This record gives sequence, structure tokens and C-alpha cells, in this order.
Amino acid sequence: MHLLFLIVTESQFYNTHQRLSSIVRLLEAVTIRRARDFVLAGQGNMVLADDCQRATKRLEVAIDSCLALKQMYRDYQEFNDARLPKGALNIYASARTGAASQFARLDACVERFHDLLSAAT
Repeated sequence: MHLLFLIVTESQFYNTHQRLSSIVRLLEAVTIRRARDFVLAGQGNMVLADDCQRATKRLEVAIDSCLALKQMYRDYQEFNDARLPKGALNIYASARTGAASQFARLDACVERFHDLLSAAT
């Protein structure tokens, strides 16, 4: 996230809403993929049937890591507001108006993880 902040404040080429949004979407996609891979542990869906207790712990960790990305983004919203020069592009401000859509895929993934968690317990 600090790299994203540096791009917002320093870069002249990447400092466009479209490019910054694509970086955020990439972070979201990587987080989802890594969380899914962590939960499945290379065993596919069988991990949920074979070792339910271990899968439950992995689901909880994956949910926490997904929510940590959103929290880090919110922290940088506040950090950005305090330090960004007036008139500069503020990707974080646009996220406040459309916050539900900023991490829509991540929210859907967390919801699926919660569904699996409730089914496993």
C-alpha cells in the first residue's frame, strides 16, 4: 500500500485513476488467489472433507488476511488525506464514494469463505 501511496504522490505516468485502480484490482486478485490456495493446501476440495478442523483454521486465517487488505487500504485513505497536496489525484477519495465496488470480488470471496466455515462447523 505504501508503494501505491508513493505512486499517487510522486509518479507522473502512473498517477491516473485508471492505472491506480488496476493496481488495486491486481492486489485484490493476488490476495484472493493466495487465500484460496492457502485454504485448499494443494489438495483441492478434499481438504474440506479430509481434515475439517485444519481447513477451518485455514479458512479463518484466509478471511483475516483478506480483511487485512481492506483495513490497510482504509488506513492509507487516512494517511493519504493528511499528506496529499491539494488538487492531486486522490484514488482513495473515489473509493469512499464507491467503497462497496472497490473490493467487490474480495468481499464475495470472504463471503464464500464464511459459507464454507459455517458448513464445516
